[in-house]
Amino acid sequence: MTLISSEASPALRRQVLLECLREFAQVRLTVSGACMEPALRDGDVVTLVAAARRPPRLGDVVLAAAGDGVSLHRLVWATRGRWRTKADRAPTWDAAVSEPDLIATAVEVRSGERTSKPRSAARLLRSLLAVAAAHLRALRRASLRG
Repeated sequence: MTLISSEASPALRRQVLLECLREFAQVRLTVSGACMEPALRDGDVVTLVAAARRPPRLGDVVLAAAGDGVSLHRLVWATRGRWRTKADRAPTWDAAVSEPDLIATAVEVRSGERTSKPRSAARLLRSLLAVAAAHLRALRRASLRG
């Protein structure tokens, strides 16, 4: 069943998703894109629970507000009410979000016949190391120029 057309505006899709998460214990969405591979692949189905019902923890895959739309990325950093997410394949993290921008926590991933939990301490560590490496490369480039 398609809840809302992919041709609808990102803001409308996000509003429908928020309403569904308020009304239902779980919501399932189909993943699009490759930024979270291999943990999440294009076409996988994720089961989401509203963040108010299942508060996110470091290492969780979360659905967060991103502009008018949403992104499904890993939660990698939290400090003083500010959270950072990151796509597993990205070298750096996303812009900081506040707690109300964390919409839902992914609790299950279905890929074909296989079902798994998306939370991963190992992927969290790899994500943080990738961010540190990207920052070190940027510092080195800046010191070579200056």
